[in-house]
Amino acid sequence: MSESVLQLEVPPSARTTNILRKSELPVTVAVIGAGYIADYHIEVLREMRGVDVVGACDPDARRLGALCSRWKLPHSAASMGDLIRDCQPQAVHLLVPPPYHFEVAEQALNMGVHVLVEKPMVLEGAECDRLIELARANDLHLGVNHNALYHPLYRRLLRDLEAKLLGKIEHVVSINNLPLAQLDGGQHDHWMFREPQNVLFEQGPHPLSQICGLLGEVRRAETVCSGVRRLRTGSRFIGNWQVALECAGGTAQLYMAFGRQFPVATLQVIGEDGSIQIDLLNNVYVLDRKTRRVAPLDNVLRRLGEASQVARSGLGNFWGYGLSTMRLARRCDPYFLSMKAGIEAFYSELAGNERDDASAENGRMVIRGLEAAVSAAGLKTVAAPVAAPRPFSRRAGDVLVLGGTGFIGRRLVEALIAAGKPVRMLVRKPALLPDAARAGGANVCVGDACNPEDVTRAIEGCEAVIHLVAGAPANWAGFEQLFVEGTRAVAEACLEQGVKRLLFASSICSLYLGNPRVTATEQTPLDQHLTLRCDYARAKILCERLLMELHRERGLPVAILRPGIVVGAGGPVEHLGVGSWPSPTHCIGWGRAEHALPFVVVDDVVSAFLAALDKPGVEGQAFNLVGDVRLSAAEYVEALRNHSGRNVQLHRRSVLAWKLLESFVWCIKAAARKAENHAMSYRELAYRTSASPFDCTATKQILGWQPVADRERFIELGIRQALPEMSP
Repeated sequence: MSESVLQLEVPPSARTTNILRKSELPVTVAVIGAGYIADYHIEVLREMRGVDVVGACDPDARRLGALCSRWKLPHSAASMGDLIRDCQPQAVHLLVPPPYHFEVAEQALNMGVHVLVEKPMVLEGAECDRLIELARANDLHLGVNHNALYHPLYRRLLRDLEAKLLGKIEHVVSINNLPLAQLDGGQHDHWMFREPQNVLFEQGPHPLSQICGLLGEVRRAETVCSGVRRLRTGSRFIGNWQVALECAGGTAQLYMAFGRQFPVATLQVIGEDGSIQIDLLNNVYVLDRKTRRVAPLDNVLRRLGEASQVARSGLGNFWGYGLSTMRLARRCDPYFLSMKAGIEAFYSELAGNERDDASAENGRMVIRGLEAAVSAAGLKTVAAPVAAPRPFSRRAGDVLVLGGTGFIGRRLVEALIAAGKPVRMLVRKPALLPDAARAGGANVCVGDACNPEDVTRAIEGCEAVIHLVAGAPANWAGFEQLFVEGTRAVAEACLEQGVKRLLFASSICSLYLGNPRVTATEQTPLDQHLTLRCDYARAKILCERLLMELHRERGLPVAILRPGIVVGAGGPVEHLGVGSWPSPTHCIGWGRAEHALPFVVVDDVVSAFLAALDKPGVEGQAFNLVGDVRLSAAEYVEALRNHSGRNVQLHRRSVLAWKLLESFVWCIKAAARKAENHAMSYRELAYRTSASPFDCTATKQILGWQPVADRERFIELGIRQALPEMSP
């Protein structure tokens, strides 16, 4: 690796101090896109002198409004053109999805503003060329936020290379074995899942920017792909990418695996005089060089030196985390620091009024490298357009399913279609339709279940409605909006449209199950201590109260079904109803973990809904859906260990110990003035033990319900088929 390549691709971090000294102050900035990454950008910009964030734009009015409210931004607009004309920023941060990077960056440059675009720069090398030339022609600065180049340990690596501690670089290895939240959460409509190569363009720029920063442009690539799976959208997903690279300054290996449960992200640089390995996730830096001692002693000293470096890193990370949590020091997590340094570097170059295309040039090298890797894998590099759903139409006897793209909803929709029911669905993301619905088995109405107008439009003309909408909002306001107000809108629309049957999916969490001497039945009253329960339970209780009140006072034809701990293919095996899972192989039980837990197989939940849909006289009743096979947490973990081939362990923790820990964490967060600081109450923790036994005799008799009764059959359906390698 030549020094010129090193200096070209990564501007020295010292240039980020006292930024914008030469330019007119303040520099006004707008963010284009209001997704989660926008908060990082704005937080960094707010800490910078000489920078004023003046506005944001996003076509999603709710998301845009929330962002502007959080950061008190004075200007907002649905489009970038309107925003730029309104507040006339000097620079914009493009935080839109990758397919729009080229179009939006080109428009911004043509409107005369400097541009910092989130990675990937664009999706084709030719588009990189056009944007770079356009920026030069308009005398504007174009940057790419390759924040991985500004990871604190990567910067330290560059300094050690400049000090010639490794000599000449001989090889670089980047290993990335990572979970992927959207993949694990079933959000398969995300752009990165639409075509097999998209995930490489979404995730690959991080490690490849580092490789190109060290070795220069990619000249040749060889790619091996494996771990192919089919997603909920029907798309093909490649989970493992092994890429051998020949670059201008040497060779490299890039390994990327997605959906993994043990996160690893390391970068190793092997030189003629030593090796440096960086653990990018755990912030550990290990330099290995020969000593002047004889071989046996040299080996001992080097191993001790490595251990010392790891120990110092661990202690330093712990100390820094503690100080930053208590707000005695600034944020020190590597991701935030890398974002901060990368954004500051962009404005440092801008303030110097210098012609410096290093960031854009690195962006082009990364895209060219990704193109080479995709081509070597035999894949195309342009994503196909997403097919639009069929036009929505109404049919006699339609059964509307709200929440039909979720865990239970997908199975229910397919079962309804198989039973010959005319199914209608209200969905925000048509790409996530179940296979049977995508094949034309359901009428699809695109809309939001939180929007009363969309709900009314979807319910019009329906004979029955099944309300399965669920979620995990960040706070009580979100739960109240999604659950309580959303359910109210559904109920009012059902009354207005004369719907004959409304089935509402509640949960056994609306009951109190912490007393082993009280058996839970269909007659058990709702928990009256709402303020002592978690937000989810509180929301479900309020929904049940609302629906039963509307049934008594206005004749709402509603029946409530309360599933227990639902297990099965497509659902999580690390279920919160069993315990808290700090990792997939460690479960911390709620209490002694000896009580029989209220499990139910997902297909049994579906059969109960089908039965309740046509059963006369169930209005105004609630039915508990708890199966006949009720393993304890210890038995569940043992079965999971046996069938997964992993050393899954159960750790028992008493309710009192849980409460003491919750209180301690609450005190720490309170001292640090953390927002949304909540501790689980003793009552909530006692509920989670599921100490109360269940008697579902009434549900079985009224609905003719017959859940799985054989233990081995339950384990097959509820555990083995739910394992990631077995799930469809």
